Amino acid sequence: MKFYYILFSDAINKILTVEKSKDLWKFYTLIFISFAMGLNLLMLKFIYFELNSSKEYTILTNLNITGFQKIDGILTYFTFHLFPFLILNYFLIFYKDKYKEIIVKYKHYNGKLIGWYYAISFFFFPLLFIMGVVKYYFFR
Repeated sequence: MKFYYILFSDAINKILTVEKSKDLWKFYTLIFISFAMGLNLLMLKFIYFELNSSKEYTILTNLNITGFQKIDGILTYFTFHLFPFLILNYFLIFYKDKYKEIIVKYKHYNGKLIGWYYAISFFFFPLLFIMGVVKYYFFR
């Protein structure tokens, strides 16, 4: 939990230094970090499903609401990957203004930590995909 709070402390302090985001900083912080956490969960599920040798125990979380695969994929991501982190992060950070204690108690790194977290969250999945393609085509 310490890294979690340090991450939020760094994100809050960084976003408060941006002049354009002073009005909606809570919203931006909550959305951006929850989105990155949702991508990390999606990546972990992808790794687990690909490495699981017995596919019969995997649970697929796909919504089939609209009949359009891309729209259903987006709704699935929001429902199963983003929404739980929005709720969790809201109650652990912003409920009853707990972020005020977090900013004071935990060190921040002027946005460097949150920058690295975003970079790892957004670029690790494509890198993993490229490695899988290379493995598939060259090391069968």
